[in-house]
Amino acid sequence: MTSPKKPIIFFIRSAPYIRAYRSIILALLGKGFPVVGIFDPRELDQKGMAFLTDLQIKWPGFSYLKGFRRHGFWKMIILPLREVRNYRRFLVVETKSSFYENRCRRFLPRPIQFFIRTFPWANRFIRSAFLGWVLEVAEKLTLVDRAITLQIKNLEPCFALIAFRNQPSNSPDLDYLKSAKSLGIQTAIPTPSWDNLTSKGLIQIIPDRLFVWNEDHVAAAIEHHGIPLEKISIVGAYQFDEWFEKNLPTTSRDEFCKTVNLRPEDPIVLYMGSSATTNDGPRVIEDLWRALDLSNDRRLSKVQLLVRPYPMNTGVYEHCNLKGVSVVPKVEVDMNEDKEVNLLFDSIYHSIAVITVHTTGVIDALIKDKPGIVLLRKDFEVAQDAIHFKHLREHDAVLAAEGEKECADMISRILDGHDEKRESRHAFIQKYLRPHGTQVEVGEIVARRVVEMINHGV
Repeated sequence: MTSPKKPIIFFIRSAPYIRAYRSIILALLGKGFPVVGIFDPRELDQKGMAFLTDLQIKWPGFSYLKGFRRHGFWKMIILPLREVRNYRRFLVVETKSSFYENRCRRFLPRPIQFFIRTFPWANRFIRSAFLGWVLEVAEKLTLVDRAITLQIKNLEPCFALIAFRNQPSNSPDLDYLKSAKSLGIQTAIPTPSWDNLTSKGLIQIIPDRLFVWNEDHVAAAIEHHGIPLEKISIVGAYQFDEWFEKNLPTTSRDEFCKTVNLRPEDPIVLYMGSSATTNDGPRVIEDLWRALDLSNDRRLSKVQLLVRPYPMNTGVYEHCNLKGVSVVPKVEVDMNEDKEVNLLFDSIYHSIAVITVHTTGVIDALIKDKPGIVLLRKDFEVAQDAIHFKHLREHDAVLAAEGEKECADMISRILDGHDEKRESRHAFIQKYLRPHGTQVEVGEIVARRVVEMINHGV
């Protein structure tokens, strides 16, 4: 009789993030490994616990625990130092974005922000090799958190996965990584998004394995985080596994248009909004609507704009009331709910093209073979200069419109049946999202690599 397998622990900061790791968890469960999700106690509210309790029923073998945060003397010292180390990384790397450097600065303790504003030489000091050495030594000398270490030890896991962000540094992901390594447990970080390696916190403790999407991520992991090449595995973008499975809409065009208050007989163009840090909002929609209305191609006057706000930035469109423009959803929604995922899928399916300024959502549209248009504007230049976002254009996967008029001209060509980026879009999906083949589920690849490490220690 085969003895039960030891569990795999998976630290995930917040319950709403778990859907992104769905295919990995299900693949590990399918191989007979119990999976214990551990969540940041400050992020786990009643709604999150209810959702996770429901998953325990849907996913036999899955369970969850409320985690711990670092406390005590070492917290007062190491957390501010980790923030400084996060910020220093943006000062020393060659390929960086000032947009994310400035955002990272806002996470620094206020005295350090004051220090940087007051003294012109402050950044030079922070960038210095000496301070880099001091920060690295401080992390090595910092003891593990006892509560976190005891929790992991009592679970007796055979492996630890860490959904890493380290931004801000009071999130316990780094401490779960540190404690697992101190107990001799093998660890891995699955890269959670296309921008994680170049815009979020520094991986300050090297895991046994870093799972990345593609070759671009390999370069970023080495330059930005100092991860040795032999510890990096290219697997693909597991969070889109569910998206590759979906092929047909959940509503007919008539039903969908009734839901979003648009005309089924006229074309729909989907605009995918950006986060509050980019700050696009209704002014972009108004400029786009005007360009379509004033175009010499009279077909464009019938083109309808469906605005899909960034999930946590719906409020900016509250007063957007233009004819032929519909904002859906109008309030913040839980993207763990199937109905919300289906609404996003149907919004893409029933559109002829997708426009964005700066958002991950454009990848969802490319996977479903919709032409993508990036609207280039001076007021978004800093955000659009981000390394991960430039990958779209470097791979020639999207059309780049210099302003709303050119965007309208591109929609005219799409209405004529021209899809100029189709081949390069397909190549981007193959190379960037599913380098092992578009029919191969990435969660299964990750699970196989984890099992190999458990069995062979590699």
